[in-house]
Amino acid sequence: EVEHKPKIMTTKIRKSHIIFVVSFSGFMGTQTLYPIGKVKIIIVCTFIGAVTDLILNMLLMPSYSYNAAAISYLGAEIATSLSMFLIAHKMIPVSYFNKDVLLYSVSAILMGIGLFLMTFIHMEDFIQLLSMFIVGTIIYIGMLLLKRDAFAMEVINIAKNKMKKRMI
Repeated sequence: EVEHKPKIMTTKIRKSHIIFVVSFSGFMGTQTLYPIGKVKIIIVCTFIGAVTDLILNMLLMPSYSYNAAAISYLGAEIATSLSMFLIAHKMIPVSYFNKDVLLYSVSAILMGIGLFLMTFIHMEDFIQLLSMFIVGTIIYIGMLLLKRDAFAMEVINIAKNKMKKRMI
């Protein structure tokens, strides 16, 4: 167990960005830009992230060893997401300050807090991963259901209808 302690910081650095940065990058790229044919923007932003990763690795690796890779990866994901947003925000007809966006943001933040707190519970990696998946899902979906989100309610209605059909 002692030989794994230095790697704990690397794991925490990598976990800290997964929910927000990668999700935002995926949303901007695959869900928003790709369907409207803006693949070149995705490629440019991915290139910006790759260059950021390379530069940060070269600068940080001598001092921070393997933690540099985690920090560089986080920096690259932030650079990719930020560049996608800055380049493409005018092309996307989305209001970022409305009730739905606020609900999704609050739900994601609460889920992130719940998952962060779970990192302090010591358990086997697979059990922790599975537990975090379950807890994160429950928190996020619970928030959407609590606020009676239209999409969440539609999913519930579809599931109910399919269950009724199977029972008949």
